[in-house]
Amino acid sequence: MLKINKILFFYCCWLISFSAKADCECQVNEGDFIVITPKIFIEELAEYKEYQESQGLNTKIVTIDSILSQFGQGVSPEEAIRIFISSAITNWTIKPKFCLLVGNVNYIPSFVSSSSNCDNI
Repeated sequence: MLKINKILFFYCCWLISFSAKADCECQVNEGDFIVITPKIFIEELAEYKEYQESQGLNTKIVTIDSILSQFGQGVSPEEAIRIFISSAITNWTIKPKFCLLVGNVNYIPSFVSSSSNCDNI
């Protein structure tokens, strides 16, 4: 059984569309399934990645630091992650269908809105 005891929060979403446009190409250029994580969870996710690939999903693990270094100039960390995902959808040869964010708000930047309307997130 897969043990990922350090992972505090999972958020998985189906990638439909993103409105942001990215000017940069991501260095990892293909994958059905993107896992975005802080560096501290890389080892724990190796077995999970192997499992997903055994199920036929080309899985790429990308660290938050690498996203921020490539997409974070002049934007918030939340926006950098959104731009990265948008860039992957737009530019990768194998377009991602799924995304998993690993961590909690201490690791994964989050968007906080005072509005109950989530149409613009």
